[in-house]
Amino acid sequence: SAHELAHQWFGDLVTMKWWDDLWLNEAFATWMGTKITGQLQPGFHADRGLLEGALEAMGEDSLVSTRRVHEPINDFTEIQSAFDGITYQKGGAVLSMFETYIGETAFRDGIRSYLKAHARGNATSGDLIAAVAAQSKDPAGVDRAFKSFIDQPGVPYVKVEVDCDGKTPSLKLQQQRYLPLGSAASASQTWGMPFCVRYQDGDQVRSECSLVEQATTTMPLTQAKSCPAWVMPNAHGHGYYRFALDDKAAKQLAGAFAQLDEREQRVYADSLEAAFKAGSIDAAGYLAGVPQLAAAEVRQTATAPMGQLAWMKEYLAADDAQKAAVAANARKIYGPRLQALGLEPKPGESDDTRILRRTLIGFLYRTGESPELGEELVRRGRAVIGQEADGSAGTGKLDPEAVPRDLRAVSLAAVARAGDAATFDLLEKHLRATQDAAIRTELLEALGNMSDAPQAERARGFILEKGLLRRNELAPLLMPQMEAEAARPALRQWVDTHFKTLEASLAPAGARLVSVYGAGMCSKQEAADLLSRFGERMKTVEGGPRALKQEAENIGLCADLRDAQRAKGFGGALQ
Repeated sequence: SAHELAHQWFGDLVTMKWWDDLWLNEAFATWMGTKITGQLQPGFHADRGLLEGALEAMGEDSLVSTRRVHEPINDFTEIQSAFDGITYQKGGAVLSMFETYIGETAFRDGIRSYLKAHARGNATSGDLIAAVAAQSKDPAGVDRAFKSFIDQPGVPYVKVEVDCDGKTPSLKLQQQRYLPLGSAASASQTWGMPFCVRYQDGDQVRSECSLVEQATTTMPLTQAKSCPAWVMPNAHGHGYYRFALDDKAAKQLAGAFAQLDEREQRVYADSLEAAFKAGSIDAAGYLAGVPQLAAAEVRQTATAPMGQLAWMKEYLAADDAQKAAVAANARKIYGPRLQALGLEPKPGESDDTRILRRTLIGFLYRTGESPELGEELVRRGRAVIGQEADGSAGTGKLDPEAVPRDLRAVSLAAVARAGDAATFDLLEKHLRATQDAAIRTELLEALGNMSDAPQAERARGFILEKGLLRRNELAPLLMPQMEAEAARPALRQWVDTHFKTLEASLAPAGARLVSVYGAGMCSKQEAADLLSRFGERMKTVEGGPRALKQEAENIGLCADLRDAQRAKGFGGALQ
């Protein structure tokens, strides 16, 4: 891949001096790989992937237990922790942000200077930052700003107030660290932010940038001839920060959603989710914005609310009636979009459209609980594994082409969820008979979806059977059980019982077992129990101590968010 080829320069030609600068290899390969892929294959929309990675990293970066991009490494257990979203995705996003601020040509010249100066040798973060900053109009300021993003943890949170009372319209800015509800971290933190905005001034849309270092400051909109009709505080979505607008400006931006470019629409979606998780808006406020996002042209923005809706259904809904109401709301919002696409792929469709269809189907089947869709998927799944439409024995032959490729995995999952021991036997037979990696993954996902407890236990047994599964085939089987509320207690007991065997088979990634055990937990007591149960076990596991801290913190934050938002309720959003 382009990422791996980039390591010939970032990692081979110039090598980091120590593990604390792993980002010099991995963040640069992430950034460069995205850039080259975008140039060679524009239709892949690689820049969307970089943005998604950055937004995902912000979730981890909001934790007290997060790490810095440039993180000291003093123990072998800390090395594996460095191979994470902070190093790769946050690092890549910070590089992209400063490239945009400095200018692509000047940034490229700085990188070239860095590579020439340190070719066939070692380098540090300071070397790279100095080389890039030297190409800017403010070397000292850019140097400070760049280091503020890699030498401290956290996501900047900028509160923006539009002020049109003076002769020149301006923005009153207040920056602090973004923190979710219940966080024990301090919000008193500042960065050197390349803060860029776009706004509508009469019939013109203008852009302005400023390097913001103070906790509070005023940014004049020097080009504005009138009070802006709307302000987007993260122009083109290049900034690694979150924002909140004053009430009037927030409503104006929501009304101008169609005028935002695709990256701005995506960071706008993130700003709503961030506000909900920080308690700034309630469930009704969040849900009010979902239809607009769900109708967005770009897949990543359209599907952005799905995770939050699934969370609301499982944790925020107080009873079965509310869960059903959340499911109905999901069908109301996303059902028409799937209906417009249709279940069958069409000739000449883009890959993005096919992925969107698959995502919509999975979401409406699970969170939306669409009975008609579920029945259709079961019928198709039976055709793939060789069962009759009524579930009785059929040919027993695997026919992967019986359904379109985009529907196969979810159809197999549906037939497994509705199936019994005979269905399990058939799926197992097909798994043992094929070496096709894609088919095996889908069959394992299906086996992991078995809702019958004895069959779920049989599925877990495959992981303990020597020689049956490849290392990368454990997750497809376990993930469905992690996501199924009914399957989690037995899954936790299984992890506890077989911990040593599982840790050895996963090494050096044994720390992932913490997230398997903790899946679905959302209470302070469960967080405490997790720390107690795995504290000693994780001390000598690579990446284990930090993984345990982060899992426990996430569980506690889930409880805080649920309790605070449940007290506010859904209002009339589900009627």
